[in-house]
Amino acid sequence: MSIFTWLVFVDDATTLTPREVSRVHCVIYRREGVTKHDYWILDKGSTCGTYVNHELVSAATSSDEGDISLASRALSNGDIISLGKSHINNFVFVDTRI
Repeated sequence: MSIFTWLVFVDDATTLTPREVSRVHCVIYRREGVTKHDYWILDKGSTCGTYVNHELVSAATSSDEGDISLASRALSNGDIISLGKSHINNFVFVDTRI
């Protein structure tokens, strides 16, 4: 199974407080060959956490592929991704494939 990875780089706006976005906060990746949930999100050990639809996403405790799979959360069209507990930095996940 091949895995495609996109790192998401986001910085807190300098005027927003609290500062909740880590330098490398989370990763969104695609598992090739998976039909129901192609896209997955994984927290990269951020200080304030990554949330999908207000639910905390676990961080992997090692770089082992099995541990990454267990900690990852499947993404669906319309999911709200929040970087940090205050939900100031929000993103909507949209799969634009036809």
